Amino acid sequence: MPAFSIPSDLFDKLYDFQKEGVAWMAGLYVGKIGGVLADDMGMGKTYMTLSLLGGLMKAKTIQKVLIVAPVSVLRNWANEAIKILRNCINLKINIEVIASDVSIQKRKKKLHQALEAQIPQLIITTFGLVSNNPDHFTQRVAGSGVWDYVVLDEAHKIKNPNTIISTNMKVIAHSARTRRLILTGTPIMNNLNELHSLFTFATSGKILGPYKEFQTNFGRPIEAARSADAEDFVVKSGEKAMQELRRLIHPYFLQRTKSEYLSDNLPPKKEYVLWTNLSSLQRKRYSEYAQSENVSDYFKGVVTSPLFAITWLQKLCGHPLLVEEESVDSIECFDEHDIDELLEASAKLKVLSDLVDRLIGKGRRILIFSQSTKVLDIIERVLKEKFTLQRIDGKTKEKDRQIRVDQFNEEASDIAIMLISTKAGGQGLTLTGADTCIVYDPSWNPAEDAQAVDRCYRIGQRKAVQVFRLITAGTVEEKRYEKQIHKDGLRRTLLTNTGNQTAKYFTKEELQRRKVFVLGEEGECEFLDKLKRRGFAYNKNANPEHSCTSLQGVVGQSSHDIVYSLPEDFYLDVQTITSPSKHPFSSPPTEAKWITKKTQPKIMGRSQAVLSRRTSAENKENEKKNSTEKMSFVDETLSRAEHFRICGKGEKAVDLLMDLKDERYGTLTKVDKLKMHDTFSSITTELGWLSEK
Repeated sequence: MPAFSIPSDLFDKLYDFQKEGVAWMAGLYVGKIGGVLADDMGMGKTYMTLSLLGGLMKAKTIQKVLIVAPVSVLRNWANEAIKILRNCINLKINIEVIASDVSIQKRKKKLHQALEAQIPQLIITTFGLVSNNPDHFTQRVAGSGVWDYVVLDEAHKIKNPNTIISTNMKVIAHSARTRRLILTGTPIMNNLNELHSLFTFATSGKILGPYKEFQTNFGRPIEAARSADAEDFVVKSGEKAMQELRRLIHPYFLQRTKSEYLSDNLPPKKEYVLWTNLSSLQRKRYSEYAQSENVSDYFKGVVTSPLFAITWLQKLCGHPLLVEEESVDSIECFDEHDIDELLEASAKLKVLSDLVDRLIGKGRRILIFSQSTKVLDIIERVLKEKFTLQRIDGKTKEKDRQIRVDQFNEEASDIAIMLISTKAGGQGLTLTGADTCIVYDPSWNPAEDAQAVDRCYRIGQRKAVQVFRLITAGTVEEKRYEKQIHKDGLRRTLLTNTGNQTAKYFTKEELQRRKVFVLGEEGECEFLDKLKRRGFAYNKNANPEHSCTSLQGVVGQSSHDIVYSLPEDFYLDVQTITSPSKHPFSSPPTEAKWITKKTQPKIMGRSQAVLSRRTSAENKENEKKNSTEKMSFVDETLSRAEHFRICGKGEKAVDLLMDLKDERYGTLTKVDKLKMHDTFSSITTELGWLSEK
C-alpha cells in the first residue's frame, strides 16, 4: 500500500462501505491503474474520493489533482474539499474552481502555477473548458508538471468515445504518471459501448481491448441474448459473454446500492407512475398527426427516421403549445396566457397542478423535473401565483446554482417547489430539503430519471420520499416507459445481478417502431391492463395516503418499484409457466413458447415422423447454404456501419442500415435482424436522436 493515512475523526465519519471504497481506490493506486467507482447516486462518492486524495496528499504520495465535473457541482466539490482537506486532514492546500467566468489569461496563469507549485493543488473545472481548451491543462501551456490524478465526476459524459469531450479527456491524462478515476452512478445509460468507453479511459485501454474486439466478444452476443424470442444458442452465447465480462471488470469496478448498504440509514422511498389521459385537444391533434404524411412518409420510405415524428408527439403529450405552428421558442414568458386555459389544454398539466396542491397541503416539499425548459415555463406560470418556488436550468449561472440549492435546503426555507431541467440540474445536486420528486416527462434514458430522483434521496435525507412519474396512457410516452425498463435491465443484469426479471420482457417485434404511433382508446392503458391480468395491480387500500387515482385525468396508478421484481414471463400472454430458467438470459420454457405462438405440436404417426424429419433435414441444409451467402453480406454491411460510426459518420451508418432494412429485411435470419436493430439503436442513441435537446 502507498503511504496513506487520514485522521481518526474523518475515518470515524465514514460508513463501513465508504471505508471499503477508500481502501479499494488506494489499491488501484498501488496497482498503477485506474477504475470506475459507480455507487448509487447519493452514497458519498465525492466524500470517499476526497478522503483518498487527502490521505495520499498528507503522505506526500501525490500533490496535483484535477477534478472535472458538471457546472452544477463545482461549488459543492469546493465546499467539500475545504471541509475534508483543510479542516479534517489539516492540509496546506490550494483549492481553485476554474469555470467559464475566469478569463483565458487568468485561467492559463492559475493552471501554470498549479502544475509548477510545491504544495498540494486541487483544481476543479468543467467538462466544457477541458473539451474546448485541452492545451490549457497540459504541459503545452501549463509547464512541465503533470497531474498525479485526473478524476472525472459524472463521467457518463464520455460515454461516446468519438466525441471531442472523450478525446480531450485522454489528452489531459496522457502521462503514464497520471492515475485516472471515474465517478458515475450510471455506467450504462443505453448500451455496452458506453461501458467500454468508460473503462478505456479509466484503465488506459488495458482491460477491455479495442472497440471492435469488444463488440465481437461482448457487445453483440449480450445484446442479442436479451430478446425474449432469442434462440437457445444465442442465449447461451450471451450468458457466457456476460460472465466473462463480469470477470474482467470486477477488480476495477465498484458499485454498491443504497438498498444494500444504507437501508438502515435512509428513510423509505416509494416510486409510482400516474397514468394520465390526454385532453380532448391533445387527443384530436395526436390522431390527426398519427395519420398525417409526417408519419406515413416514414413507412413509405420517403424519410428514413421516425425520430422527428416521435419527438413531435412527445411534445404534444406535455402541452399543445409546444407544437404550435408559431414556434414556442418565440415565447419568452407565458404570463399573458390564462392559467385555466393552459390547464384545460393539457390533461397531464392539470394532474400535476392538482397533485402539487394535494402534496403541499400535506406539508411536502417538491422537486419537479422536465426535459424542456419551455415546459418548465408553463409549469412556473401555473404554480407561481399559489406557491413560492425556485428554479435551476441551463441558463442559471454557475455561481447562483449552489446559492439556490442552499436556500432551498435551509430548514426554515419557505420555498415549496424547485423546478429543475433534467439535463442541467439532474446531476450532482443535493436537494435533501425536498421529500417528493415529480418527473413530468420521463426520458428515453432511465439513468437520467434515476439521477433526477436521487437529488433528494441520498445521504442526509431524513424524511420518507415519494416519487411520481407522469405518463400519458396509450401514447408514445407509454412505449417510452417500456423501453426504459428494457434498457435498465441491461445495467442491472451486468452490474448488479438483478436484471433477469427485466432482461427478456420484450420481443424485437414489441420494440419495433411501428407500434409507437398507435394511439390507445381514451381511459385505457395497456401496461396497467397487463399488471391487472397478472395480479400486480396497484392496491390503493394498502397505502391510501399515496393513492392519487381520484385525481381528475388520472387513468390509473402503478408501482414503479415493482417492474424490476415481476416474473420473467410477465409479457407472455400465457396461463401457465413451468420451471423458468434462472440465468440472466433465460428463455421461456418450450411450453410457453408454443402457447405464445398459438402453435401446439402436432401428433404424428411413425411414418409421418420419419418423413417430417427427412424433410426438415433437407430444409435445414438448404437454409444453411442460403444463410451462409446472406451472412457474408450482412456482416460486411454491419462492419461498414461500425466503421462509419467509429469515424464519427453516424448518419452515414444509419443510411447504410436503412438500405439494408429496405432491400433485404425479409430475407434476414432472426439473429441478423437482432444485430441490425441493435446497431441501429446504439448509433441513433449516440447521435442524440432519441432525446430532446
